[in-house]
Formats: sequence, structure tokens, C-alpha cells
Amino acid sequence: MSMLGVYCNPFIMCHSKKITVFILFLFLSIWKGEVAAESSINQISQQRFSLFENVEAIPGDEGLAGVFAGVHNNVLLVAGGTAFPDGKPWENGAKYFSDVVLVYERTSNGVQLLNADSKLPVGLGEGASVSLPQGLLCIGGQSPEALSNRVFLLGWNGTSVDISEYPALPVAVKSPAAAVIGNIVYVVGGESENGATNQFLALDLSNISRGWQKLPDFPLPVSGASAVAQMDGQEVSLHVFGGRAKKEGEITTTFHRHVTAGVLFYAPRKQHRRFFQSRRTHSVVGCGHQHFCHHAQRHHVYCHSGQI
Repeated sequence: MSMLGVYCNPFIMCHSKKITVFILFLFLSIWKGEVAAESSINQISQQRFSLFENVEAIPGDEGLAGVFAGVHNNVLLVAGGTAFPDGKPWENGAKYFSDVVLVYERTSNGVQLLNADSKLPVGLGEGASVSLPQGLLCIGGQSPEALSNRVFLLGWNGTSVDISEYPALPVAVKSPAAAVIGNIVYVVGGESENGATNQFLALDLSNISRGWQKLPDFPLPVSGASAVAQMDGQEVSLHVFGGRAKKEGEITTTFHRHVTAGVLFYAPRKQHRRFFQSRRTHSVVGCGHQHFCHHAQRHHVYCHSGQI
């Protein structure tokens, strides 16, 4: 038996040249197939969609920042957000907080506004959002009056948006990070009235009556971080990267060291159940076959798709 599993009967003369040619052809075919398969991964495509143009519910011409956004029942939900339609802060412009809930559907021509009739209970922006099978979970944020600890679930029922209250956060914050692993929604950090926090919370969607449970603190106070659930080779873990914190009495913002030193990760099944520094200091947080979007300036949302 050869290394490639080709058998030669010792009592029958093998046509070695033909076999060699066949094996070479088979090897080249497999190699070519592997190259073709590899060429289809680690690729990201970007499409630009104009979401906020000609939407009467949004004032000004610069769109919205700090929106809640996600996908439910094959539509894109974009809710809340902030803007300065009458001038920037240094121009004495007032900050606007949107309460509109926009529903978009994907068409052959791009993205089309499907519904804009629903409203949040209050104008709200700069929170966190997580797409769930039940809908889009909107967490924390800031309203015209104060920081918010409220949590809403937005669900598209095919004709309108259903809005339901979920357990409130123990502390009102804006700019927290959030992600979901299985039935557990995790929230990290956020900016409270007293500055950035190191809170680490979990909500069990199979038992929401328990409310948000406090987990071991995040290693440092942080707001504006990014969180994603991603396979780490052993299990799906929570990865947190980026973020900032403004120290009391200082006018500048501190950007944390782990921005360049690697992400911090939390493995739910591990016994230590705390955050660790990732060894993959140059790794890119992947999204598998999923899609991810980020809000950009003016009217545009950039949507990326890829396999990493």
C-alpha cells in the first residue's frame, strides 16, 4: 500500500506510469480545490446604503449617531440615535435625541424603508444593542433628561414593531458594550454619572425574571468598547476590545492599553470565569458567515459580510 492508499497486487503487474499519472492528476485536483476553497475565506465585502436620506422623522442632513441597530425577521431595525441638526456643540447647537424606529428591507436595488410608524417610549441614543431571535434588545443609553437604565425589546411582527420592557440595568449608563452567547446577554462597562464603570453583567433570556446578574468586574473601567461572541478554538467566548475612560478632574480621555496589546476575553465554561488577556494580539475578531454593520458619518451605514 502506498502513502496515497493505492494498492498493487504483487501477482499482477501494475501499470505504474498510468497509476503515477492518475495519482498526480488526483493530487493536483485536490490541491486546486483546496486553493479554490481558501480563496473564498478571509474576504470581506463592503456595501454602502443611504438609510437616512429623505426620512422626515430625522431632522437635519447629517443622519444619526449612536443608534440601536440589528436584524429581526429579515428586516433591519434602526432605532433612536443622536444628532446636532441646529449646529455643533461649539456652535451652541442642542443635542437631539431621536425616538423613531425605522424598519428596512433588503431589495434587489439595495435597502428600502419599509416602516417608520413606531416610536421608542423616549428619545434615546448611545446605548448598546444585540440581535436576538425574539427581536432587537436595546440597552441603556442617554435621553434628553438623563442617562438611562431602561432595556427594550423591539420585534418586527410583519406589519409593525412590538416594543416590550425588559429588566432594567442596575446602573444607568451610556456607551456600554454588549453581546450574546446562547441564552445569555452580557454587558460590559459603560459611562455612568460618576464616570466609566467596570461592571460586568449577564441576563439569562430563559429566566429574565431574575434580572441582570453581577459577574466579576471587568479589569478596568471602560466605555465605548466593542464586544463580540466568537469561537476561541475551544468554545464561544466573549471578546472585548477598544474603549476609553475619562478620569475625574481631567479634560482628556484615556484610551486603554488593551487597544494595542490584544483583546480581553471571557470564557463562560471555564472555572475561573473572569477576563484574561488574549495571546492573539494581532487577531481580527471574525464574524463567521454573519454580517456586521457600523454607522458612519452623514446618512450612511456600512455593511460588511465575510467568512473569517
